[in-house]
Amino acid sequence: MRLIFIVLIFSVLLCGCKHENIKPQDNNEIIDMKKPEISVIKPTENSVFTFGDTIKIEATITDNQALSKCIISLDFISGNGENQIWKPKPDTIPLSGKYQDINQILFKTGIPQCKEGIYNLKIEVRDSTKKPNISTKEIKIIITSGIPLLTVFEPVDTSIFTFGDIIKLNAHVADNKSLKNCIASLSIETPYDTNQPWTPEPTTIPLSGTSQNINDTLFDGIIPQCAEGIYNLNIEVSDNEPVANITSKNIKIEISSGIPLLIVTKPQEDATFTTAVDTLLLSAVCSDKEGLTMLIYSVIMNLKNNIPNVDAYSGATVFPPWEPETDTIPLSGENAEFVDLPLYESAIPLCQHGYYKLVLQLFNTKNNYTQKEINFFIN
Repeated sequence: MRLIFIVLIFSVLLCGCKHENIKPQDNNEIIDMKKPEISVIKPTENSVFTFGDTIKIEATITDNQALSKCIISLDFISGNGENQIWKPKPDTIPLSGKYQDINQILFKTGIPQCKEGIYNLKIEVRDSTKKPNISTKEIKIIITSGIPLLTVFEPVDTSIFTFGDIIKLNAHVADNKSLKNCIASLSIETPYDTNQPWTPEPTTIPLSGTSQNINDTLFDGIIPQCAEGIYNLNIEVSDNEPVANITSKNIKIEISSGIPLLIVTKPQEDATFTTAVDTLLLSAVCSDKEGLTMLIYSVIMNLKNNIPNVDAYSGATVFPPWEPETDTIPLSGENAEFVDLPLYESAIPLCQHGYYKLVLQLFNTKNNYTQKEINFFIN
């Protein structure tokens, strides 16, 4: 009797135990909860391939139950060039048993001429249970044309820098051969003023291996006071071949003083206007990365450069100077452009002849402003 009691207790305890990753259902059906395990030997993260290469996978797949299949696909992430993105048909590899090695060429073809850049190789494995458990593994690979691949993240085209800023290069380079160096240089393209352009010594960044991230400050310091304008930032990458393969990328950046930029093309300096005929028109480009708020304009007589009142000596009717009211144009955003904008509703009235100046004040959201004065003559 005592032996029967012990057997009953042991049976109850055994039924109450749960197998790891096994979940009993109300109908006593056992559900497998364990996902297959994927161990990839090749390709490794950031492996570099060139046009014509084949992508070979070496991997080991295991599971506590029978395996079913492995699906391998390729997707484009980012890159350069005008070629089409390579999107091969996914490969499906049948699996069986609890353990299987995979060693085969993928996508049944060499890499075609395609968009260079970073691709994502996705490996998906399923087991053969009624409700399959699925495991995935993703590996980034790099496809190039055979010359170094350069992907620049920062700065981007049209980036704006001000005096005192630093220029930092954030990029990724890759090659199927050993990389040598990255050289960054700067030259001015369109100056906005007559100050001396900034021409720093080029920065050389040593490289090694077939794949490298770059996160370096360029030109050994801050941007000095220099000519404002558009500059060309040229990034050049070379490999270690006897006849080096070279890739270069040009990025246009803008360097400013930190105050709003105001470029006036009309009226031109020393333009002549006729009373009761001409209208004062404004053509200008305004920009500021902090955001623009307003443009204030006014007209005053330029007494310093003026000539005697010829009307008084000729006996003609003497008119008072033209003194229109100061006016404001509200602005918003980082950029504004005016093309032949009439600053006043009518033509310049009859007034004293002589030199005047148009005073323009452009403000940004920090209340910093740029002032421009354009001299003109009224006759």
